Amino acid sequence: MGVSVNSISEDPFPKFKDIQLKIAVNETVTPIIQPYRRIPIPLENKINSKIDELVAKDIIEPVDKPASWVSPIVPILKSNGEIRICVDMRCANKAIIRENHPLPTMAQLIPKFRKATLFSKLDIREAFHQVEISEDSRNITTFVTGKGLFRYKRLMFGISCAPEHFQKILERMLLPCEGVINFIDDIIVFGSDELEHNTRLQNVLKVLKQNNVLLNEEKCIYKTDKIEFIGHELTPGGIKPLDKYIKGIEDFREPKTIEEVQSFLGLINFIGKWIPNLATLTEPLRELLRLKLHKNSDITKYWKQEQNKSFLELKKSLGSIKTLGTFRDKIPYLLDIEHIQTDLEVRDKDMEMKEKGKIEGDRKRNAQEDYLDVGEKVYVKNMIKENKLTSNFNATPHTVTSANGSDINIRNDITGHEYKRNIVHLKRVEGEWRVLNKEGEEKSQDISSNTDTGSN
Repeated sequence: MGVSVNSISEDPFPKFKDIQLKIAVNETVTPIIQPYRRIPIPLENKINSKIDELVAKDIIEPVDKPASWVSPIVPILKSNGEIRICVDMRCANKAIIRENHPLPTMAQLIPKFRKATLFSKLDIREAFHQVEISEDSRNITTFVTGKGLFRYKRLMFGISCAPEHFQKILERMLLPCEGVINFIDDIIVFGSDELEHNTRLQNVLKVLKQNNVLLNEEKCIYKTDKIEFIGHELTPGGIKPLDKYIKGIEDFREPKTIEEVQSFLGLINFIGKWIPNLATLTEPLRELLRLKLHKNSDITKYWKQEQNKSFLELKKSLGSIKTLGTFRDKIPYLLDIEHIQTDLEVRDKDMEMKEKGKIEGDRKRNAQEDYLDVGEKVYVKNMIKENKLTSNFNATPHTVTSANGSDINIRNDITGHEYKRNIVHLKRVEGEWRVLNKEGEEKSQDISSNTDTGSN
């Protein structure tokens, strides 16, 4: 695209410009020196060669003085016959103080693509190894091999703080660029037309080169109308799950243990936004989890007709999966509140450790609600607040307007259905919403659920 990013010298291996990562360590944690783990003799030469290669590339360095932290290595033989050296950092990670920089979620990222028609995906070669660790932070990465002690000069897999540090570094690096997001080392550039996309891509490539970032050209994808990103396929019409996840569910055999039920529900929940009536369909399977059995317990005697029906209907629902549109500003939406027998547990990140579950309504979130903030969803469903502990949300339609100008019409088909709620989530969003029509007159016509937020 006119910028030769890969003209960056690879000898020694490049590192991001002006980055010296400091890793905070809890000095009250007693350091642990672990012994050398014997490795298979056939792998010794490959491991020694890999160590020499990493030293030559300035990624690791020999340790020539006593070390307080020492971890063993775990060699991984790749499918192409090459060896990967991993450090078992489980003990050392207990002393690392996490920065807890947030990783973006798909719910946050997807609305950013709402006008995109073209995408490019950039892959950073050995991304973590391009971040240099400061001299005083390297000791905790020390590892033992048959050739002695070494430590990392660059960020590596296995250290607990690596993803969040890398996310923050790359986010700040790309801050001057428009139409680009990153999830750790995956970079997506997008535009509403070819000119906008190409201009943005040129700017991103320029910034990466200025910061000495080396890309893996073999894995970069340029100017396409659909692209894979964090388990989803992005298209101009919206998003859908990758076929491999759908096939994984379709091929899933009938669960025999609690652990297998958990695995199946995990796959289902990943693509849950595409499955209507998710809570109703999954309830018989979630009943098994509430038995509090050991994960390896045989569930044959608990597997009744309703569980089998739930299992088969969930698999059948995959045949009707469509592309979901993305949220758009300043257009009306219809939010239907339907009565079913299952409760929705709210998992608000800043509250999760203090309060494990809150009842948000009478059902799981649908696809439309996934694009609303948790606090906003709670506030929307509790517009009538005569009582601080309970609220009657009746069949009368209500219209609210969000801070970005989008009208949301709320409709409940069950008159007078009562539910409990907690108002702790309301405080941060009360100022962002206003009731436009308390008497129930609709400001706009009903919008079918597949318009803009639904399937295309």
